[in-house]
Amino acid sequence: MDDQGAAGECERQEGTTRSLGSEGQVRVVAVWLCADGREFRVVRWELRGATRDLYQWGRGRDFETPDDAGSGTEEWIAGVALEQRESATARWSTIQRQELEGQDLRSFAGRLRGWEAGLVDRAERLARRVKSG
Repeated sequence: MDDQGAAGECERQEGTTRSLGSEGQVRVVAVWLCADGREFRVVRWELRGATRDLYQWGRGRDFETPDDAGSGTEEWIAGVALEQRESATARWSTIQRQELEGQDLRSFAGRLRGWEAGLVDRAERLARRVKSG
């Protein structure tokens, strides 16, 4: 989808979803490609089991053991993030991230939708500033 008129010199494109089977999914909600090479994206994830454990480990936390209260296999971690990078070859950096954990993914679906909508709106505003900035 081309939102160039609404987003100045940035074009909005729909993202893709990566299914992780019963352990969740990662979805790029949308990407904004800007004429100056800058990019913005909104990402949403829902993870559990070994995938959740690996995500937690990558963020500097220890792996949970079966002796830990509420072993990580049934716990979900879900969140959304707004990210940016200066060029197509640069690393993504987080502008804003919101996430929560719990056993019932459906119980926080509404909160995730709200956060996602807010971050999409913020990305649109940032994309519009590229032209004027």
